[in-house]
Amino acid sequence: MNSFFPSFFSFFSFFSFFSLSKDRKNYPYVDNAGASKITPWTDIAFLTDDTTKCDSNLKKQNQLPFYECVEFHDQAKTIRKHWSKHENKTACSQPGVNGEWVGFYKHDDILDKTESECAIYKQEQENLGENGKKILWAAPLVWKDVANDVFKGKACLVLPREIECLSVPATRSGYLGDADNSRETPRFQWKLPSFENDKRCIFRIRYMVTPTGDGDSEITHDNNEVMIGGDLLELAVTPKSTVFEDRSHVFEIVKRPASIPEDLKIHNLVVRGKRGNIVQTFPAVEYDFVPNRLNMNKGEAVHIQWAGSNTHKNGNPAGDGQAGDAGEGRSGTDRHNFIQLVDRKANLVAPFHNHTLVKGSQWVWSSHEMGKTENKDFNLALSLATSGYYQCKEADECARKFDNKLNDQLDNAPASFGGEVFIPGQGEFHYKCMRNDNFSNRSQKGTIVVL
Repeated sequence: MNSFFPSFFSFFSFFSFFSLSKDRKNYPYVDNAGASKITPWTDIAFLTDDTTKCDSNLKKQNQLPFYECVEFHDQAKTIRKHWSKHENKTACSQPGVNGEWVGFYKHDDILDKTESECAIYKQEQENLGENGKKILWAAPLVWKDVANDVFKGKACLVLPREIECLSVPATRSGYLGDADNSRETPRFQWKLPSFENDKRCIFRIRYMVTPTGDGDSEITHDNNEVMIGGDLLELAVTPKSTVFEDRSHVFEIVKRPASIPEDLKIHNLVVRGKRGNIVQTFPAVEYDFVPNRLNMNKGEAVHIQWAGSNTHKNGNPAGDGQAGDAGEGRSGTDRHNFIQLVDRKANLVAPFHNHTLVKGSQWVWSSHEMGKTENKDFNLALSLATSGYYQCKEADECARKFDNKLNDQLDNAPASFGGEVFIPGQGEFHYKCMRNDNFSNRSQKGTIVVL
């Protein structure tokens, strides 16, 4: 998600099933007659250098129905036939068929509501305007049920949001770098959906490269080397063809706890990159906090969390990257912590009495026990500084006891950290990761500004 190029189309999708074969076509997907087609993916954003594509048809791809003829054995339409040969509304509705042309919809949630309750809830959500959810009484699209000709009737559905269609950030062709002559790497900020139930999802980033040959962009190709407008790209591409490149990741979206108000804005602060120096991590990047300069308003929350691994294979003969994984701690491992600095220009971590970021903050949620109220600030800072290995100031506060065994390079701390959600006070706060900071690696620092 940190590398886009001019003349590239990119989009982000998530869902809990893999894609169909027609997903290999250009986006958005259409049949031979030009009619829109859908896939199991719920699309988040479409970034393009041709914003004329950003019409209402593209933006509503997530909310298109998948139609199928549902036939019944009885006139009351209570006993469904296993299969129908009719593939359009006219054929499904002809005399003697006893069928219904049903639209099945992709959905974020299926709510436990009757049709009348659903109608009331739909009106309530419409009254919220842009903050409301799209509610529809319709047949849920469950691909396994469609494949097995199972029809469970209609339900109260929360439809996915419309797709965000934006201009792709411009970077130097074929290079990792900053976007649009700014000091920021290319990025898309995604407002996570809110679900009634926990979801295990697959997140996909896809690049679609389509050389046009317009204007001065002369296209020549020789094996895997492509010259476009004077730039050499090593891709297996021929004129007028489209090349696809995917990156997929498994992640979970957890239902918002009752302790976190629905209207509380939460900024996600995570870690990107992989273990190693800039040469060893290429074409990825070294560790860094994202965003490494977070600007937020007073009263908003930040969720500090990260994910890691114990099994990177960066030794010879290279495995998942260049040979080697320069850094502190046990080879092949990710570790991070979060501790406030006295000043960003120095590497001096602040003693607890100078931890102004957590002092006086409102601790909203934790991935573990929070301990006594009077020790709130200390416990929050302790958890962030030890990646959750230590959680409480006093022995009788938490089930996890202090064992004095934390390795000084965090080797026995968790690789992944579910994190903390808290609302800080106003000010400018600097922080760093203590482990990933030596002569061969880029400093892993960041700043939070609360206005």
